Amino acid sequence: MNNINASIIDQRVRQLAQDLAPEIKTRLNLRDDEARLRSIAFVFLVVKTVLDLPEDETLDCLTDGGNDFGVDAIHVGDVQDGEFAVTLFQGKYKDTLEGKNAFPENGVTKVIQTVTYLFDPDAAISLNDQLAKAVSDNK
Repeated sequence: MNNINASIIDQRVRQLAQDLAPEIKTRLNLRDDEARLRSIAFVFLVVKTVLDLPEDETLDCLTDGGNDFGVDAIHVGDVQDGEFAVTLFQGKYKDTLEGKNAFPENGVTKVIQTVTYLFDPDAAISLNDQLAKAVSDNK
C-alpha cells in the first residue's frame, strides 16, 4: 500500500484479525482463511466505528458466511415509537489500492433483495445462524 492512511487502516485491520481470530472463527465457523478473516475484521472495524458499539455488541452484529444474503453485519436498533432502525453492512477488503477491485453490482442487488425477504414474516428463506437470530428477534 502506498497511501499512509490506507496503511494505517490496514495495520489496524491486520491487528484486529489477529486479536479477534479465535472469537470470529468460533462465531462464524471460519476455517483458516486469512484473507476472509481480514475482510471480517474490516467489517468489524467499520461497524464498531460507525455505530460506536462495544466489542461484544459489534461481534454480535457479524453475519458473514453462507446463507448471509450478502449481509456481512446487521444491527437492529431499539424500538422507539413503534419503529426501529436496521443498519446493514456489506464490505470488501482488498490489499491493494489500484482501483481494480470494484464493488460488484450483484452485491447491491443482493442487499436490496435481502431487505425485501428478511422482514417479510411469510417469506421462507434459509439464513445462517447469526443472521437468522437478528431477523427472528425483530419479525
